[in-house]
Amino acid sequence: SVPTTSLFFLWLPDCTDPDAARRREAATPRHLQQMMANVASSLDYGGVTTMRSTVAHPRKAAAEHLVDGSIVILEAESIDDVWNLIEHDVFYTENVWDKTRMVIKPF
Repeated sequence: SVPTTSLFFLWLPDCTDPDAARRREAATPRHLQQMMANVASSLDYGGVTTMRSTVAHPRKAAAEHLVDGSIVILEAESIDDVWNLIEHDVFYTENVWDKTRMVIKPF
């Protein structure tokens, strides 16, 4: 029989310590490789990075780090499968995402 899947919403905010931006930048190539491998294995999901508000300073230097997390919509068989995927992601293992503020819910 075909497994039943559900959609899940993930809000994965970045850590806010002074070294967080450097960790994200260092881990991004491996994170992208992992995402591509997941897509190649037929895992259906989409994600975007979120940005800190620039309303007060709309013309900040392009090089300034503005990313502050990720939002993902993921199709999986269970929330345990979602956690397994997240806990093996380099952004999780390298402390890019703030583990104390993550939100993972059925969508």
